[in-house]
Amino acid sequence: MNKRLRVGIYSSKDTREREFRRLLERCPETEVAGFASTREDLERLLAPGGVNALLIHLDDDVQFALGVVQHVVRLMPDLGIVGVSAATDPQTIIRAMRAGCAQYVCAPVDGQDLADALERIRHAQFGAARRSRRICVMGSTGGAGATTVACNLALELARLSGARTGLIDLNLEFGDITCALDITPKHTIANLCEGSTIDRIMAESAMHELPSGVCILPGPKKLSEVARVSAAGIKQILEAVGSVYPNVVVDMPRSIHAETAAALEGADLVLIVTQLNVAGVRNATRLYEYLLELGAPEEVVELVINRYKADHGSVTLKDVEQHFRRPVFARIPNDYKQVISALDLGHPIAASAPSSPVRLAIQDMSRRIAVECSGQEPDTKARCGLIRRLLTKK
Repeated sequence: MNKRLRVGIYSSKDTREREFRRLLERCPETEVAGFASTREDLERLLAPGGVNALLIHLDDDVQFALGVVQHVVRLMPDLGIVGVSAATDPQTIIRAMRAGCAQYVCAPVDGQDLADALERIRHAQFGAARRSRRICVMGSTGGAGATTVACNLALELARLSGARTGLIDLNLEFGDITCALDITPKHTIANLCEGSTIDRIMAESAMHELPSGVCILPGPKKLSEVARVSAAGIKQILEAVGSVYPNVVVDMPRSIHAETAAALEGADLVLIVTQLNVAGVRNATRLYEYLLELGAPEEVVELVINRYKADHGSVTLKDVEQHFRRPVFARIPNDYKQVISALDLGHPIAASAPSSPVRLAIQDMSRRIAVECSGQEPDTKARCGLIRRLLTKK
């Protein structure tokens, strides 16, 4: 159970007290500890054991307010500070973060943004109330449907959880997420990797958020930008995104190399998407066996049959389950017309065909993932072994 976060408020204008109290009262597991408009009041508010976090308005006198932030950090270095400002330019945000603000919320304050900022502070103060789940989706062949599964799985997890869900395109050369969801993002994974360090604020600000609650970090726009993406950068991005979103879906390439191995290191689930044909099952077998040889736990790697019961193909579900000696994780039926129509329009299947059997199958799969991943502790030893072997593979 989450511990209550005691939040103090600081603003040089008393008129803001009511507004900030009202916003904080709507945030879950949050208690208003008091209000201060002077340095003296602030000293009393920061008495030992009084507050876990401080909400401070920066706009009345930015330089003075940042000085207050620095003073508070010296007094209480572990206190979580949320800076509130109408400024959205990167320079102001960076100044606030350097002064000591752990979180930055733009004014006028959106209640959900504030709640998310306080949840991240709660995570730092008390430890995670819930561990982020990372689901990696890989296709056994080109056209297997991995991107379709990844995009629609992220959407269903967002609906099911009621929380924003991260969706990352690690198919760096030829990623299709922007096309599949018809978006024109401002930032890409290549932009984030240009910096030496990547924190949760930078990662969250780079995500392209859809009304559905799916937040997307696409791959590079140009092939020439792929070289900017490093394994270290990807690892930082995944850690940062995992601290923001309770569920993160990663659309993976079919190749395994240093730049994508970081995603597999922390994966709670790796879904290998294949169709019932010889080439697909053959490659799924190779990928499955390779991941197990490298140390991935069997329970982490699962098979998803896409376009199940299509007219073509001589391989049956029974053949596949006997071959792998285990049941497949999910079966997504064939509804080619609806799926290709949704892809051409750049819509999720739920928007174009909410009753499509494909949508319903992915919805069921998301429920199963939510149930089976709940409460699982990561097999750190196994994952560290996997990443080490992946990165040192010659």
